[in-house]
Amino acid sequence: MIKIDKCFMCDCGNLKFLKKHRFSFPEIKEYDNSIGELIYEHERLCILFEKILRHKIPAEFEINLCTSCGIIFSNPRFTTEEIKTKYKVASELEADKKRHGQIMSLVRYRKHAKYIHLLITRLYGNITKSLEVLDYGGAEGYNLSPFAETDNTCYLLDYIKYNRVKGVKYAGKDMQDLPSDKIFDIILLCNILEHAIEPQQLLKSLSSHLSESGLLYVEVPFGCWTEWKGIKEPLTHINFFSEESLFKSFRNAGLNVIYLSTAFQQKHQGKTWCLNIVGSKRKGHALTKFKTTRQQMENPYYYLKPFMNNPRDYLIRAAKKILRILRKK
Repeated sequence: MIKIDKCFMCDCGNLKFLKKHRFSFPEIKEYDNSIGELIYEHERLCILFEKILRHKIPAEFEINLCTSCGIIFSNPRFTTEEIKTKYKVASELEADKKRHGQIMSLVRYRKHAKYIHLLITRLYGNITKSLEVLDYGGAEGYNLSPFAETDNTCYLLDYIKYNRVKGVKYAGKDMQDLPSDKIFDIILLCNILEHAIEPQQLLKSLSSHLSESGLLYVEVPFGCWTEWKGIKEPLTHINFFSEESLFKSFRNAGLNVIYLSTAFQQKHQGKTWCLNIVGSKRKGHALTKFKTTRQQMENPYYYLKPFMNNPRDYLIRAAKKILRILRKK
């Protein structure tokens, strides 16, 4: 791991300390009996301490805010080799496949895929040809289903080789497996940037494979709101985005932003807050406004939707959180 003093997104040195998290090796391990595997957080902590750090001494991670581009992130950062180790071990365990199958709801997957398809086709405009569509990190490829049902060619990149939906071709593990001259009309990047050690570099790489009239759709958790305050393990989500940080990362990748939203939307686990952004190389109309990271961190409105969606569950989680705070005191 590497402690950094400059932002990896914009190379700015104006970093603000927000919080410090301390993690320990789980000596008493908890298991998810439904799949016969360690619960996700314990499995990731075991990978961190046994395979990456190679010791069981507690590890500390700071949460920093770049006051220039608005990204919130954990520090120190993992190296490329450490991330490869994480995915290699996770792939060998095959626990992710079991969890994925356990939480999978085809109805929710299809609803989410339809949402993306409707948004993309509306923004793309008059489609007069068969499109080349890529989903980076798309697991089984459910987000590609509506595109694959029509006369489009659909590709999938994912480190873990899942059983894919009909009409989707497996293109490899990551960007290095793509031919350098391969161009796509639509690229989907859903719930990937929050894991990436170099998200700005990934966006630039994807942009180089995007046609002049093409669209890049990115979806990430609304991490800048509350997620960074209570992470249970530091190996999964390492970037916490806002509208500001996503907007600026797209502009730095040479893309005009044509759509940006913070939406309480349906995902396969249920409804949750997400950030959605669509960019293109097209000239002409582009968005110029966004909510800043500070505005989104401090806005109480974002508590309202989860409460209205499931008041009982929300109150139970809130009560548990208050009890944890009281016990620490």
